[in-house]
Amino acid sequence: MDTHLIIIIAVYFVFTVIALFAEISRIKKTREIRIVSLCRGLFILANVFIPGVLFCGYLSDGIESLVFYDSWYTWTFYFGAFATIATYFMFSFGYNIKQKIISQKSPGNASKTTLLASIFVLISVVALILWASGYGGVQMLVAMANPIRAGAVRSTSNVAFFKHFVPLSLLASFLLFNRLVIARDSKSISEAAFLVFLFVISIAISIVYILANDGRLLAGVFVLLFFLLIIKNEYEVKKKSLAKILFKSAVLLMICLSIILNVDVLFKAFRGNTTLVEPTKEPIMQVLSKEFYFVASTVQTAIMNRAYGSAPLMIMNDIVNGLFAWLPTSIKPMILLDVWDYNTMLRNTGAPGQTPTTIVAQSIYDLGIIGFLIIPFFYGMIVKRVEKIFDSYQDNPFAKTVYVVLGFYLAKGMVYFSIYNLMINTFFIVFGWIIFLVLNNVKIRWNGRNREICLKSKNSSY
Repeated sequence: MDTHLIIIIAVYFVFTVIALFAEISRIKKTREIRIVSLCRGLFILANVFIPGVLFCGYLSDGIESLVFYDSWYTWTFYFGAFATIATYFMFSFGYNIKQKIISQKSPGNASKTTLLASIFVLISVVALILWASGYGGVQMLVAMANPIRAGAVRSTSNVAFFKHFVPLSLLASFLLFNRLVIARDSKSISEAAFLVFLFVISIAISIVYILANDGRLLAGVFVLLFFLLIIKNEYEVKKKSLAKILFKSAVLLMICLSIILNVDVLFKAFRGNTTLVEPTKEPIMQVLSKEFYFVASTVQTAIMNRAYGSAPLMIMNDIVNGLFAWLPTSIKPMILLDVWDYNTMLRNTGAPGQTPTTIVAQSIYDLGIIGFLIIPFFYGMIVKRVEKIFDSYQDNPFAKTVYVVLGFYLAKGMVYFSIYNLMINTFFIVFGWIIFLVLNNVKIRWNGRNREICLKSKNSSY
């Protein structure tokens, strides 16, 4: 079995090097960091490189990260490697399908950016108060984050749905950061002070939201996106060398990984837990295995379920749950078994919470063995369409911000994939974009104390 693992490790590592080199060459040629680059890069690191590292950990330290480690199931590791690499190519194939170019929109203005951020902050504050009211207030919401996330504690009212509006504060944080730190456009002292005030409020609400979700990954993502905004601007606008950008990106990934693995201590401190926590003495491979074992194990679980199991395909569950993801639970016409819950039941590890699925595993659960040839293809087409839409808003500051934020969440879908999860994760972005489109059709003139607001004609845009 060790010989087989060595071969599979070699396949993963060789493909990692080739694929990363090809993607870096594309970035250098186009002089752009596009959404597809984020998707491919995260796919390579999470679905190809990390499984190779985990398998190395098993060989060297006996790290248990697989479901069935038996010579009878050796073929599942080979097929898993094949399915992973095929998923990568089918995603790229779907992305390369030619699509219609969307006409260019005129750039935005500073006053509407400020108004947009103000609306986001206001909505997030109100939504947080309403969401927390079902748990006894914000303090109790944060204190009980872990049992709430595990489903042990439920809201005492029907306002839990407002949780999905709170992360508008994240969007406001990124937009204001872009305006204050990156764009640095001219502004009066009073306007600058107001923007800083909004930024502080948005950061505070975002931290509360992260704590209330007990989200280690979300904490890392929150930090990561600020740096991604900087990196994209430095490479595309300031024309800094790719070598410097890659170095910064590597350092950034290490910082975010450290946050994800160690943020529990900070969470406890924020919640008022003064008990000293001993630093973990576990080997780094063991820590990585606990955090990312699912990227290898869920693929094998899905393959074995299709090969030896009799369970139905999950595509209808995935579509139905995704279509109704944005509706409050009380008015959903139906709720089917979630694919992540299904995967968790099959794995039967006894660990609390859900075990997520990668795009490779999810494709097999949804459509069987041919799933990884179909779903990644359409996902690649979706990513291309999203890029086309944002390309038509090239000079708009909000569109530039959303491009990075939505782009990362689409890339995250390569690792944590399901239609329902994608819909829930992007709800605040889509809702924010709808507000942006509404403001886009409102004309605002500022003339001292006189303010004029009116609907614009269909043929104009700001």
